[in-house]
Amino acid sequence: MKVTATGILITLLTITVQAAHCAERVSSAKFPICPDSPNCVNSLQHEKRHAIAPISFQGSQKEAIRKAASALQLMGGEVTIQENVIHAVFTSAIFGFKDDVHVMPDQKVQVLHVRSASRTGYYDFGVNRKRIEELRELILLSN
Repeated sequence: MKVTATGILITLLTITVQAAHCAERVSSAKFPICPDSPNCVNSLQHEKRHAIAPISFQGSQKEAIRKAASALQLMGGEVTIQENVIHAVFTSAIFGFKDDVHVMPDQKVQVLHVRSASRTGYYDFGVNRKRIEELRELILLSN
């Protein structure tokens, strides 16, 4: 069997495309991808306007979920947990706009993937990004 540079390149491209499709399946199955509007952040997306780092955790997945859910409740979210995915709804005080937060653990790499998005509107003045950074801080403080 003769190995060529072209063959290696095609193999690497195939693996890269398969990995991207896998990440897309995980993202769409658990976290909807962000729309084109800038009012959403998602740790499974890599575009600059939507990208945000996942939240690292130590210990068990169960404990990480508990800490994240407690932090989201402390922040004022209405929290539900289903199949190890946290969903929290935040309602703005003045206009009653609703934002959705999703948190999904990845035990293999010990991170919580996060998504925060406004249900309506186009621009959120950075509220969703700030919310995830506040969540990160509260989880860090609980360690």
